[in-house]
Amino acid sequence: MYEVREALLDSGLPVSIIWLDLPHETCIERASLRRKYVPAPFPWGPIDISVQAIYSSIERAWNMVWCAEPRFRTMRMRFQGSTPYPEMYAKIAAILFAGMAEENPRPEKP
Repeated sequence: MYEVREALLDSGLPVSIIWLDLPHETCIERASLRRKYVPAPFPWGPIDISVQAIYSSIERAWNMVWCAEPRFRTMRMRFQGSTPYPEMYAKIAAILFAGMAEENPRPEKP
């Protein structure tokens, strides 16, 4: 994670990091439907325990690494488990495009 952080800082590009925070039950349900191995930073055990462990790890990193860097634009977006993907995507896209407009108020015309 620290290597990714440093690479993002070294890039010189504006960085937006968005945490899509869904209820644990939703994460467990979706993880249970997976048919392929999904790499994680630690062994995949019982899904309910693994989801909680991954969430805790993300939360620590969020507070100690990502939000601690003032050059990163961070946003934690909490969604209900029933939120449709297109609605989530639309909200994320709106935030990212609004951020791009703020950073470049006069985009070049083609």
